[in-house]
Amino acid sequence: ALGQGGSPQDVAEAVAWFSQPGSGAVSGQVLRVCGQNVIGA
Repeated sequence: ALGQGGSPQDVAEAVAWFSQPGSGAVSGQVLRVCGQNVIGA
């Protein structure tokens, strides 16, 4: 959810998605699993 920090489950789901063959066209990206909570610059 937006406004909440990323949980271990959120990170696991993101990793699982990137492990699928359908994500092969995605390259050179930084995936931030943070719920829009960014600390620093």
